[in-house]
Amino acid sequence: MGVMNDGSTNLKLKKHDCPKELSVDEIANAETFWYRHIQKEAFPEEYERLASGKTLQRNSRILKLDPYFDKNSRTLRVGGRLQYSDLPEATKHPVIIPHGHPLTEKIIQKRHQELLHAGPEMTLSVLRQSIWLTKGRREVKRIIGRCITCQRQRKGPLTQKMGPLPHERVSFSPPFTHVGVDFAGPLYVRDKTPKKAYVCIFTCASSRMVHIELFKDMSTNEFLQALSRMIGRRGLCETMWSDNAKTFKSAEQKIRKLYSAQSSDTSNLWSHINQDEVMAKLASKGIKWKFIVERAPWQGGWWEKLVRSVKEPLRKVLGKSLLSFTELTTVLVKIEAVINSRPLTTVSDDVNDDTPIIPAHLAIGRSLVNLPDAMEEIELTDSKRIVKRWRNEYLHKLSVRHKWTNEEASIKIGDVVLISDDSVSRGRWPMGRVEQIHPGNDGLIRAVTLRARKGTLRRPVQRLHRLEVTENMNMNSSKDVPHCVEVNLKKRESRRQKGKTLKTTKKTNSDIKVLQARWRSGEDVRTQTSRSGR
Repeated sequence: MGVMNDGSTNLKLKKHDCPKELSVDEIANAETFWYRHIQKEAFPEEYERLASGKTLQRNSRILKLDPYFDKNSRTLRVGGRLQYSDLPEATKHPVIIPHGHPLTEKIIQKRHQELLHAGPEMTLSVLRQSIWLTKGRREVKRIIGRCITCQRQRKGPLTQKMGPLPHERVSFSPPFTHVGVDFAGPLYVRDKTPKKAYVCIFTCASSRMVHIELFKDMSTNEFLQALSRMIGRRGLCETMWSDNAKTFKSAEQKIRKLYSAQSSDTSNLWSHINQDEVMAKLASKGIKWKFIVERAPWQGGWWEKLVRSVKEPLRKVLGKSLLSFTELTTVLVKIEAVINSRPLTTVSDDVNDDTPIIPAHLAIGRSLVNLPDAMEEIELTDSKRIVKRWRNEYLHKLSVRHKWTNEEASIKIGDVVLISDDSVSRGRWPMGRVEQIHPGNDGLIRAVTLRARKGTLRRPVQRLHRLEVTENMNMNSSKDVPHCVEVNLKKRESRRQKGKTLKTTKKTNSDIKVLQARWRSGEDVRTQTSRSGR
């Protein structure tokens, strides 16, 4: 704005005579000009009355500030009660600035950035050294809350109400009809030189039984062999659940780059498995394979929890020991037996109550770690009674939502979000724009398709941090959503400036007078002239 105040002089100066930087007086005069411009727009009646020496009406918005008209700057200032303090004059009688004005937002944003993105209290304190902002605290909080840089560091993730359990989890079916599969490892087995081994864990959705297989390597053939062994012992399954389909891609390097931030260290083990070969094998057996959303391990919580149940005793039993492949297989089978004998219902202190239901009851009708009952004591109705108890006692335990109890405000197509990535620091998290929403069976939005710099992604809403982007931050002008809006805008502005050629235009005296008159009326004439007269 110092350019505008000294426009008449600069238009007459030659290019080599024009100063490169604005002077202090030019900046001060420019600020005063725009303070006066804002006051005339926001307080036209008050400005007119005080400028003409009249008093304010009783319903004036700024009456409590005891304003007066400063004849030197021709602005409204706070009268207040600090006339006899030793504060600077600008602090005792700051210029009155209205809230909600576009230029007021620019002033707050500039001061906020100069203070290295300080909080509302610090920003407001510094602002009040020279200006008095009406409804200042609320206005400063509002503007700072829309700062992209601050949002990237402070904005919390979205949440969504915990969804209903899938049909496979709450409907009784023969054991291993519906299966979830995941990996753990690598483990090291004793040999001439220690070698890696991997654990594959199959989990039944309804009975909560587990079946554990040990691999020598993470190849497609090893997985298919383990699947055949599981089917041969437990029966053919109808559906099989696992991590997202994209982790099946054989390009391990690309998978590690894009999906290395899974919650476990075994997130990339699927990358060794050939998806097409596995899918063809399952299709030939009539098995349907289902996948959860990328980066949403909680959607597979009913098998992820039992993977952890396998790891904990394995860690305690092995310690620093190095077992052979056969010994490790034996240990895993013992762990499988213990897990399949754990109680699913509450263990009562009353000796007259029924024993708690265990997964093995639902499969073979007895515990795997206790001696079997005599054959004559086993009734044919036991299995039906156990299933009835499973429905009445076990399912009711699953009804309570322990977290995510409230519905999140619906995310919309076009929203700009920050995509959390556990593999990098928060400052390097990418941004994206919502292109498609994916509601769950209950109608609530649980996943979205995003357009980011590296392409299209599908993510659960819990991995997103919604950002409030102002209209003047035009996110649609770039095909790729920027890593940081501010940085991207600066780069684009720099490219535009570099592409411009400097052209000298002669201004006549009449042109100068027209520009001066337009500037005095408050019109923005920066597009017509500049400091150098170009």
